[in-house]
Amino acid sequence: MNLMLITRKVDSNDDNVSFVIDWIREFSKQIEGGKLVVICQEKGEVPDFPDHVEVHSFGKERGFGRWRQFTTLTKHVYKNIRKVDAVFCHMIPHYSVVAGPWCFIFRKPLLQWYMHKSVNWILKLSSLFVDGYVTASRESFRMPTRRPVYIFGHGISTEKFDDADGRVWIKNNVVKLLTVGRVSPIKNVDKIVEAVKLLREKDYKVELDVVGGPGMPSQQSYYNDIKTYIDENDLKPLVRLHGSIPHDELAAYYLDSDICINLSETGSLDKVTLEAMLMKRLVVTSNDAFAYVVPPMMYLEEADAHRLAHRIEELLRLNKNNIAAYRTDLREIVLNQHSLPRLILKILTQFKKIAGRV
Repeated sequence: MNLMLITRKVDSNDDNVSFVIDWIREFSKQIEGGKLVVICQEKGEVPDFPDHVEVHSFGKERGFGRWRQFTTLTKHVYKNIRKVDAVFCHMIPHYSVVAGPWCFIFRKPLLQWYMHKSVNWILKLSSLFVDGYVTASRESFRMPTRRPVYIFGHGISTEKFDDADGRVWIKNNVVKLLTVGRVSPIKNVDKIVEAVKLLREKDYKVELDVVGGPGMPSQQSYYNDIKTYIDENDLKPLVRLHGSIPHDELAAYYLDSDICINLSETGSLDKVTLEAMLMKRLVVTSNDAFAYVVPPMMYLEEADAHRLAHRIEELLRLNKNNIAAYRTDLREIVLNQHSLPRLILKILTQFKKIAGRV
């Protein structure tokens, strides 16, 4: 199969989207000797891909404005549409709106990946062009549509986030907490920091690593408020703000943690929680997309510092056998439902079904 993949950014140095590199590599493995044409809005550091993979940009990194990006994307789609068997648009539905008419003219199946609870007009417009939507869970796609919605699970790299039995649970009597992702109000990082303060007041020895920086300039004030809270409450010895780090380096942080916390309100299956589960870390999340994914004692119905602190206390009261069983079960959930090889296989198989090959 020859495939066109349209995505936002290809850059191994961008901590937010460098996972796209893993997707490209997995697609390139599974397209059965075909060609993979990647068209991205922005191109940064691109690793050495196999010869059958080519990467084109529609120019954001070169300072192109919206109109020139649109025309450049259209040019790349038109130039390559006859060379491919299918088109997969990743994350942003604008790409399906641009590529859709060409897919219709040349009779190429088009699928759109979407992972967010928000529904906007451009997503609604994309339904005129796509043959279906691909998402990770029912909660991750909330738009009523007559188009098929394929719930295929998430795509977590089983190579990058391998089994992590090596770390002793609660090493040196210090509970290592971890949260990963953009430091923004929707992630409720301030409440995680407050929970550390509450646990300290109860004489628990806890430390928190915060991996990630403000996602946008407008979120810098929120990040600064957290730093001020840490200083005013004498939490510097307990809370470390690491800022943004490359995706390839995340595994070491998961490995060094006992419990990974995610209080995101995005309403979609957050990949960092799944990555932690794959590495056998216990998790606590208030993201409603995980309500029926993780065990009940690892899910919070509300992002609240006091409830979070109480839930961490409950996890710390588990015996070693329960902890070992939970860690194994969490890993199996990701392996069986959210691994990247499984997801890519399902996407390619669906394209073949649409094309009438299966």
